[in-house]
Amino acid sequence: MNGVDEFQYPFSGIQAIVDTEDISLTGTVNVTSFRPGPAGTTTTYVGDGVVVEVDFAAPGRLCAVHLPLDSLSISDGPLDDLISPAGRQSLIDTINNPVGPTLRKVDLGPSQRERATSSLRFGEGASAAGQVLAASNVGDDVNEHPIVRGIARFETYSASTPSGIGTGIISADRLDSSIGFALVALQADLEGEQILSRLSPTLYKQLVSIVAGSGRAVQSHPRHGAAIRDHVLALGEIISRNQDSDFQRDSGSATIEELHPVIAADHASKTEALRYDSSQVDTSDNSLKSPTDSMSAWFSSPGRLEVSYTKSPDGKWVKVFDHNLSLLATVPIIKHGKKAGGWLAQAVVPSTLSVTDIHVAVTSTDDTRSGDPFERISEAVDAGRDATQLAVAGQGANASRQWRICAALWNELGDKTRSNLAMAYANNDLSVGREKQLHDSVRSLI
Repeated sequence: MNGVDEFQYPFSGIQAIVDTEDISLTGTVNVTSFRPGPAGTTTTYVGDGVVVEVDFAAPGRLCAVHLPLDSLSISDGPLDDLISPAGRQSLIDTINNPVGPTLRKVDLGPSQRERATSSLRFGEGASAAGQVLAASNVGDDVNEHPIVRGIARFETYSASTPSGIGTGIISADRLDSSIGFALVALQADLEGEQILSRLSPTLYKQLVSIVAGSGRAVQSHPRHGAAIRDHVLALGEIISRNQDSDFQRDSGSATIEELHPVIAADHASKTEALRYDSSQVDTSDNSLKSPTDSMSAWFSSPGRLEVSYTKSPDGKWVKVFDHNLSLLATVPIIKHGKKAGGWLAQAVVPSTLSVTDIHVAVTSTDDTRSGDPFERISEAVDAGRDATQLAVAGQGANASRQWRICAALWNELGDKTRSNLAMAYANNDLSVGREKQLHDSVRSLI
């Protein structure tokens, strides 16, 4: 997420469909571009009433834009920054044309230069913009841990650098209003769990770069920047104490202050900075999510499968599938506690199977398969999201297994296209476009 030029009209040049009937019925402009993949979409509110959907596994792929009709008249806003002023004008002209079908094709602005067809459809800087939209979505997700959301908001703010074309792909008001929550989450972590104290020196320096970087520096926020800067400096001292030898080796024997002179320049009182008045910020949407940790599976005897987790998994049941992705068993996960091995599920499967013949998925319900198609679609999408997150975390083998489960679920729904896409991810014929960001690393520490 760097480089101002990358964000200039990232989705310009894309062909899309606008439904004029929706406008007449609801006053909402719904613009559809690419069909979502097997992991569904990431939905982000960017300001001025504009909501953007990008593919969850490949956020550089624009799927849809939704906005009130009157938002089309706003110039130099997020919509212009996404598809260019020419793209917005194309939408206006297409909608106002008195002749034409209900569903109308529209070009969302011109391409910036002559490009190959494969790159033209994604627009200039679409992948970089997609990472910003993905981070913003995490920052708004009430199911994420507050410190993960806070770091995601820092990343979004830092990456959405103003330029001559406006305020960036996310409105300035939207960015400013998100930082208060992030500050309170950072302070709460320093005074409580201290999850960030387990950051490696390299990841800590990445946080420093976000807070005091060359883009929209978080420390320059008019209300909360100074407190955030001092909190990050105090965090560095905690990391230095906890990981002194590793920190010094990684930083070339530099002090915390020397890692980034800007961040330490105005550090007046490290102690007082930790007592920021959180009553100024609305934190009503704080919540905690415990992500699934690493899993181990083995046969304690022929036909007796055991699946263990070192941390609480995201669900209470384990589903076991064979190599054809047919469901073999659904069994509960029993909590034994960390000293007794964590969490364990035991299943009886055909004795002829080995560990390489099976696939395992975690679910929150014990049903073998819901008859509700919407629930089944949700299950398939969730499997794709889990696979994406595993891929982002670098767990290729686990991601591949989860993609195969996702493919089977879409196949049961009769969606061959998404099933084939999931299998392409599973076989490494297609790469996940979602890149690992700092908030992903923080999530793995919880």
